[in-house]
Amino acid sequence: MQRRAQDECCLKPCTVSIQSLLKDATLTGLSPFDVLGVTTILVLTWHSGLLTACAPWRTIYSTDLTPKEESMTRIILVRHGQTEWNRVVRFRGIIDVPLNDTGLAQARAVGRRLAPSPISAVYSSPLSRAYQTAVAIAKPHGLTVVPHEGLRDIDFGAWGGLTPEEAEEMSPNLLPRWYTEPHLIRPPKGGTLGELRERVVLFVQDILARHPDETIVLVAHQVVNRVLCCYLIGLDSSHYWRISQDNCCIDVFDYHDGRFDVVTLNDTCHLTGL
Repeated sequence: MQRRAQDECCLKPCTVSIQSLLKDATLTGLSPFDVLGVTTILVLTWHSGLLTACAPWRTIYSTDLTPKEESMTRIILVRHGQTEWNRVVRFRGIIDVPLNDTGLAQARAVGRRLAPSPISAVYSSPLSRAYQTAVAIAKPHGLTVVPHEGLRDIDFGAWGGLTPEEAEEMSPNLLPRWYTEPHLIRPPKGGTLGELRERVVLFVQDILARHPDETIVLVAHQVVNRVLCCYLIGLDSSHYWRISQDNCCIDVFDYHDGRFDVVTLNDTCHLTGL
């Protein structure tokens, strides 16, 4: 289960922007430029032959997430706050696990972080851990959260509720492949990354048509967010494990001229001190 170390990154999390220098087995880069008022030190981790965008060591940031161009749609993608099953590491999927006390504090923190942003709408997975997080974001803007099936988590089937060790005991040949080729497997009685990607892409295309030149927040899950980030930056889902998504992180993408630009990835600066 060595892959778990990559999933649960132990570095201090904040924002991501890509400039790097090679040093030993870790790539680190001091980025002297500003990204929406954010100056970052990026950490890209090298693990099992893969380079993964993880998190920087420190950040000087502002809360300004206002789009810098008028003719663009901004998508702010947020992962839900911590649940007890995140803390002890169990497969969650479509099982409805609410936020724990830490997760509720994280939700309030991301709500404060996004309060100055000109948000027009907040969409959420219908599962309570995402919906609770979305409510904290929507409240300062006087918005009502719109639950949408397109953002619901993957169905882990028989693995739901199990620890990785328990799932491996159930599926000794299949579970290890989840950590090496997740796009090619189907958990017992569960769904696939391909099926999830198809529905979340359709949802995003609909959102772009409904909200041209607006800032929209989507609150979802680790699996949904990883798959969606891959799509938005032009990668297939075989790159799933190369994108970290910590609890209550913020990803920002700008859509204009028919393409998505990455603004920030796995930003958790607002969680410092929690």
